Amino acid sequence: LALSDGRTLAYCEWGDPEGHPVFYAHGGPGSRLEGEFFDQKARDYGFRLIATDRPGMGRSTFLPGRTLLGYPKDLLELAGSLEIDTFGVLGWSGGGAHTTVCGYAIPERLSFNIPLCGYTNFAELPGAAGMLKARLDQISVGLSQSRPRLFQLFFDLMKLSIDRFPGTFKKSLLDSVNDTDRKLLEDPALMEQFMADQKEAVIQGGRGVAVDAAVHYVDWGFRLAEISGRVDIFHGTDDYLVPFAYARHLADNIPQAELHAIEDQGHLFPIDHQDLIFETARARIN
Repeated sequence: LALSDGRTLAYCEWGDPEGHPVFYAHGGPGSRLEGEFFDQKARDYGFRLIATDRPGMGRSTFLPGRTLLGYPKDLLELAGSLEIDTFGVLGWSGGGAHTTVCGYAIPERLSFNIPLCGYTNFAELPGAAGMLKARLDQISVGLSQSRPRLFQLFFDLMKLSIDRFPGTFKKSLLDSVNDTDRKLLEDPALMEQFMADQKEAVIQGGRGVAVDAAVHYVDWGFRLAEISGRVDIFHGTDDYLVPFAYARHLADNIPQAELHAIEDQGHLFPIDHQDLIFETARARIN
């Protein structure tokens, strides 16, 4: 799609072409190809899953200085081009916060709002960076603001690893997740699918991925209490990548939030808990 500001917004459609529309926000890094993980279940439950590439990832044009609130604006343009009025929003990991903010920016257009393993507003949670499990992730939060070029270097190196040393990248990934996530990624077909998504995510380099990460660490521009409409927050209690404490904070501060704690599961629980997610989405529109 050619957006009104001249950028290109890339997207893929998955699931049931005649189903209830859902805009899916990929992880960080991630791409529109992530929608394939949910293709069959979306068909089974009657959802038309529309997965976009965020700016600077996949095939969507980079946008300097963007914020989380730019995401719902892009969705409205895409929805208009597809002649979609009401839709659900669903987002995983780095896509979780992008999904959550839709409840503030465009609540009147939403049939449901489901963030999976997402971040909370750091401006409202003192010590949020220190809750991240990996020391490097904790340091990165500050670097994203004080040394953005150095912060981007992490993602440039990630692209190099994905492209040139995929075995090293896979090992690093397996070392960073919990046991339930590791068992999922030991499936060769799933790992191949995941690697294709990651490769597409960084096809433009590390710049877009760095900005996508950095927007999570600054004030979202509003308070969580200003989010209207129901928000169903799903999060694994044993998530090593995005702390479960973030989900609790969202649930405690969003007026109409419901926390779905997935016990003893990690960051990748959406892969094998799709029935629960889509059953919840279906219940919200019935």
